[in-house]
Amino acid sequence: MKSIESVEKRRIYKPEVKIFVDMKVRELCYKPYSDHPFGCPNFGRKEGCSPDNNNFLENFENTAGLVAIGFNLAEWIDIRRQEQPNWTDKALSNLRHWQPHVRSNLKRLLSEVNINGYEPIFTPEAMGVNITDTCKTVYIYLEWPPKNWVYQVALLGRRVT
Repeated sequence: MKSIESVEKRRIYKPEVKIFVDMKVRELCYKPYSDHPFGCPNFGRKEGCSPDNNNFLENFENTAGLVAIGFNLAEWIDIRRQEQPNWTDKALSNLRHWQPHVRSNLKRLLSEVNINGYEPIFTPEAMGVNITDTCKTVYIYLEWPPKNWVYQVALLGRRVT
């Protein structure tokens, strides 16, 4: 059987992208969604997901580096379907099965990139960054909800002085 390591991935590093900020993006953090009636369970609990986060542009320059790992979710679901033929599509695509792997790939890529003078930001949405529009500027098109490819994205921000 194929493993998660064999699933196709895209490693992306763009040293400078324009950042799109829309503070309405933060509203998604507490908007109810499937199995989460109060919104994201990380909101107010996980570092970087604080309701007190400021606007990105109050802290960082309006351009930043972008580091991302694309993960072929459709391929992963096909692999899992062979192993678990009775699972629903929702169970097969459950992020608990693939997200830790993709995050570790993102951190590995970050360790290979020169980030001197930059601060990695793993939850830019909490500061109002519209990551979908920001990614479009470098031809990364995020699917909502994801069906084919998913991306873990970090920004490399430079603090304003």
